[in-house]
Amino acid sequence: MKHFCLAAAVLMMLVVASGCNKAYGVVGTWANPQVPETVHFKADHTGVFVVKGYPSLQFTWQDDKNGMVRLDISIQGTVKSLYGKLDNGAFVIAGNGQKAVYRRQDDQKG
Repeated sequence: MKHFCLAAAVLMMLVVASGCNKAYGVVGTWANPQVPETVHFKADHTGVFVVKGYPSLQFTWQDDKNGMVRLDISIQGTVKSLYGKLDNGAFVIAGNGQKAVYRRQDDQKG
């Protein structure tokens, strides 16, 4: 149940954004300055959401030809997809009328 609550909170914060850039630009660690949350994108197209005080959420990601990045998160046997884009140096995920903006935390790739 705790995973479901965390997933619901993450999903409520995230939405589709605008801006274009190549998806490989997301590889690295991104932090949300509004909440104690980071997103780690690895070069092998896996990653993890880390929210202080909650279990981590593993995901896989892929980019499309329009610059969108799809994150597939498995929660209690169900895959939920989130969509984001690079926008002016930030990674933005939007949906459900809300938007989460992540700033690059490091320059490390992979």
